[in-house]
Amino acid sequence: MSQLCDDSFEEHVLPIATDKTGLHLHGVNTSQPAFHTQQPDFLQTFAKEWGLIPTAYLTLNSVAEVRKFTEECAKTGSWNGEAIEGFVVRTHVKRGQSQNEQQGDARRSAPPYPEGSGLFFKVKFDEPYMMYRDFREITKSLLGSSGKGDPPKVPQSKLRLPETRVYKLWVEAEIKRDRKQFNGFTQNHGIIATRDRFFAWLETAEGKAALAAEREKKGSAMAVKTTETKSEAPGQPSKWVIVPVAIPGSGKTVIAVALTHLFGFAHTQSDDVKAKRPAPVFLSNVAKLLEKNDVVIADKNNHLRQHRSGLRHALANIQPPVKLLALNWTTANLPTSTVHRVCADRIAARGENHQSLIPGENRAHEDVLWRFLKDADPLEEDEVDASVEMDIEEGFEEALARAIEGVVDVLGLPRPSQEKIGEALGKAKAYQASTKAAAPPAKKEKEFKPRYYALLPEADFAAVAERRILAEDAPTELKELWESARANSDEKNVLVVDRPHVTLVHEKGLSAPEEQALWDRCAALSPSATFRLRFDTLAYDGRVLAAVVGDVLPSAEDEAAGAFVQELPQSVRKRLHVTVARRNASIMPVEAKALVEKWRKDPGSVKTIALAEPVDVLARVKGLVK
Repeated sequence: MSQLCDDSFEEHVLPIATDKTGLHLHGVNTSQPAFHTQQPDFLQTFAKEWGLIPTAYLTLNSVAEVRKFTEECAKTGSWNGEAIEGFVVRTHVKRGQSQNEQQGDARRSAPPYPEGSGLFFKVKFDEPYMMYRDFREITKSLLGSSGKGDPPKVPQSKLRLPETRVYKLWVEAEIKRDRKQFNGFTQNHGIIATRDRFFAWLETAEGKAALAAEREKKGSAMAVKTTETKSEAPGQPSKWVIVPVAIPGSGKTVIAVALTHLFGFAHTQSDDVKAKRPAPVFLSNVAKLLEKNDVVIADKNNHLRQHRSGLRHALANIQPPVKLLALNWTTANLPTSTVHRVCADRIAARGENHQSLIPGENRAHEDVLWRFLKDADPLEEDEVDASVEMDIEEGFEEALARAIEGVVDVLGLPRPSQEKIGEALGKAKAYQASTKAAAPPAKKEKEFKPRYYALLPEADFAAVAERRILAEDAPTELKELWESARANSDEKNVLVVDRPHVTLVHEKGLSAPEEQALWDRCAALSPSATFRLRFDTLAYDGRVLAAVVGDVLPSAEDEAAGAFVQELPQSVRKRLHVTVARRNASIMPVEAKALVEKWRKDPGSVKTIALAEPVDVLARVKGLVK
């Protein structure tokens, strides 16, 4: 396994030095279902023998040493004088029980891999890599606008740093001044040159003044201060309400429990309210707690703008004035399928430990999550007085550390000791809901029998396709198909993909023995089996647009996925695709399958266009009803 790093071919985020241009060797794996890879010293010798660029490595003896080393490197975002994204850590699953298992928490901590097997994980640096990546994505978003209607909105999650907010203003002006200087940017050319121009401008008097003003106005990188409370008299203290902005499964309640233990905050949950109209009761509970407390956690999803404005309105007349601090679990920076998978897994893991939303055989909680994702309103700058940008993919410990840093920064509180944080972690992990929902009644099996099994790729295919289609070299016919699909799509007829799936087998084809065998393997597959899919081609005609699956691989060390892929017939592989768009509602999605099969048989008979860069995504297999 190697990676081509060549800025003349395609730029990414960090520049590649001349002596590092070429194929970087990352691994040599044994061809077998179970993951097995060669050791770093072997890779060094192999790379030199075959003219590849070896990947530098360092051996450390414990996780503690790894953490200390990477934290030191994270201060500069570099190692050995070279800017890096982070590190891939190669280790193995320890033999015997883990510490958490020994303490009786085996359900949450038992690894899904065999003892002694290899294990990789990543340590990624926030800065400067994440900032540079945000520069790139902000520019692509602005360039991707057709220029019609409202300008594209950049998610607040990408505007964490003052440098990024200034960059957005600068690049908007540059695009307006001379759009041609960004030719090729959406195909990953000119990314580094654009960034260099920005940093050169930042050294001018105008740039320095803009950055200084943004830093003074917005506060720190972690806690983004957004407005000032005008009713506050000089020297008058404020009360604060901590407002989670999240969907179920984000982890807001365990964070609230931990913060309450650490700082003595008051905490009230909307899920504890049992009333026909719970919202007024919940708001009243928050107001009552503010009578005797300076900080109250209003534990509710608050994913709708009306929830946040309702809270602000309900607290408007309280003295001293009340400010709002959001813990913002944004979903805008991840594919919705990724957010859904992460949150659904957490809801399943907590089981019945919730007041209302518990997993059942009918998987109703998954439908609830989709509704939340569809309805959620992104947090706008003027809605709260400060916000801490949370990461929905982070584990509990990392999320708590992020929340603590933001709370300490905004509220000016002393930082708790590691011992105290450890106590809070234990308290939160042991949390039990005060009341618990009854298990949902089982419905008739036939209502929930899958109609088909599919891989659910975690990518925003509408955004991927649109970036390519809006490029100057995209064919007019494809642009017209896309515009028609966009114009005719509505809530009833979704013509542009929002929940991508790759159909593996459908109940209508089960008369064929090989299809029934595939169906049975899908049904027996572990729900946690994870795959890697590669997409690099769009196939289209005047009616449908499909993203073709170029390859299906098991995720590293996933034996169940490896065995499944090994038995996947070529006849099935050749039809795999995501239906990205349909011109109108009269066209059935199955036309995309026929189009892909036709292209596989005769590539010259179907129009295709290559993506600017291959899209590699994770996916799981799931039985679906609709």
